[in-house]
Amino acid sequence: MSHIHFAFVALAALIPECNQAAPAEHADEHAAEHAAEHADDAGAAASAEHGKPAEGANKPAHGGGDVPARKFSVPFAWEASQDDALRTTKSFMQGFFTDNAAYVKAHNETFFKPFVQTQKPRATVITCADSRVHTAAFDARPENDVFLVRNIGNQVVNAEGSVEYGVHHLKTRVLVIMGHTGCGAIKARMGDISKESDAIRHELESLSVPKPKDKGDERQAWQEAVVANVNEQVAFSLLKFSSEVETGDLTVVGAVYDLKNDMKQGHGHIVLVNVNGNTDPVKLTAFEKVVMNKPDLLGRGDAADAKDGAPSLGDDKHDDKRDDKHDDRREGAGATGGSAAGHH
Repeated sequence: MSHIHFAFVALAALIPECNQAAPAEHADEHAAEHAAEHADDAGAAASAEHGKPAEGANKPAHGGGDVPARKFSVPFAWEASQDDALRTTKSFMQGFFTDNAAYVKAHNETFFKPFVQTQKPRATVITCADSRVHTAAFDARPENDVFLVRNIGNQVVNAEGSVEYGVHHLKTRVLVIMGHTGCGAIKARMGDISKESDAIRHELESLSVPKPKDKGDERQAWQEAVVANVNEQVAFSLLKFSSEVETGDLTVVGAVYDLKNDMKQGHGHIVLVNVNGNTDPVKLTAFEKVVMNKPDLLGRGDAADAKDGAPSLGDDKHDDKRDDKHDDRREGAGATGGSAAGHH
């Protein structure tokens, strides 16, 4: 018999022996585990009768010691926190989509038809980026009427290209610089801005506002600085667009949206502070009276569009006529996406 054949014979003799031993060994293990499980169940039941959990009742059968309970995140539980970033995101985006759906439902193709291919705004308006300042305060239907530019501090220099586009290319006849009471950019500039980031400091540094002289009425000083900034922006605009102003093709208006009622004319009232560099209250009052008493100058239709000498901003039937009644608008003015070549 060869050595290889002998080895196979010996191995075959060992296999049945191993197969018989293994089940017996595993049987003993399973029997022990089964007995332990029944003992635990019996102990748990007995302890439950006495009103307390059995020792080790909550332990896993194969644990071999205490195991901390696992916890998983509860879906949408973060909504319980008012300041949670995801809660705020969800809330805003819900309104974002809901309000847009309502807007689409209220404005059909007829509404968009006059300006879907081109824009012909009457005014370029520069306001602060403050979330409390919006077109609803001065225009009932801003679409195709207001070329809006926003930044902190309602500055011309920080948005010069956009402003120039509105005046030179879109040929807007009015340039409005509107500040607002409680402007954070103005307040910051009145103080120390050295700790601001480079980007924010860069935008604030172009603001030129008077520093508080003493510790008097800080609110009054703040309000005066807001007006001073508007006048500064008007002055810059008059230098930049002097030829348009001289020919009467452009009127530069400075105003303050008084959301805090610091100027005592009502919360949200817009106060005229400058027209083409004129700040004399008498002249400003005369300007406003002429505008309000002659609604045909407003570009919103004839005298029937006004009630008691004031323009009717919320009358939709007159809004539909507006785009057809402005002969002073340049017919060739294109949409923002068009070429601005040759507009100077």
